[in-house]
Amino acid sequence: MKRMLKAAALVFGFGLLGLYLLPFFWSGIFNVGTLLGVCISCCIIFCALFSKSILLFCRRLRKSKAGKAFLVVAVSLVSAFALLFCSTYAAAFFGGMRETANDENTQTIIVLGCMVKPDRPSDQLKWRIEAAEKYLNEHPGTVAVLSGGKGETEPMSEARCMLEELTKAGIDPSRLFVEDKSTNTRQNLAFSLDLIREKGLSENI
Repeated sequence: MKRMLKAAALVFGFGLLGLYLLPFFWSGIFNVGTLLGVCISCCIIFCALFSKSILLFCRRLRKSKAGKAFLVVAVSLVSAFALLFCSTYAAAFFGGMRETANDENTQTIIVLGCMVKPDRPSDQLKWRIEAAEKYLNEHPGTVAVLSGGKGETEPMSEARCMLEELTKAGIDPSRLFVEDKSTNTRQNLAFSLDLIREKGLSENI
């Protein structure tokens, strides 16, 4: 049973590691989210490989009051982080699946930027552009805020790249609003909301 659990943990850890490293090897994308995922994956792999030593260390700690207190704090922090991690992913997953609004004519979508290569959008950015194009075509009353600044190695801002690609695809430029100052996801959302309010767009996002 213990061997099966160890094998399962190793498979899960390496699978998760591959999932987080795939964008880096595929498109050269590496950010804080990727780093966090890699660290979590490595922790799972480490715990699986050295489970016996870790259990032995924990048993030794339990023999003293200070050791017990340390274990309680450590387990509480790890549990809280795991709960936060899982709930965040669940919210993102189910929120993405949820139907947005009944009134299609009062919607605004925010398209988050991704790496722009020297001659084209990266594969991940291309997929986002295609998803935005499909949604905008299916919901003619919807407008889009294209969010993403220019990285050091990028030829143009991510928002400008999306604007050009969507315009080429036949989307009316008057439905597209550019936010090209942000450099991370928090700024993507904050600056996009500022632009939405400045332009008087629907906050049904």
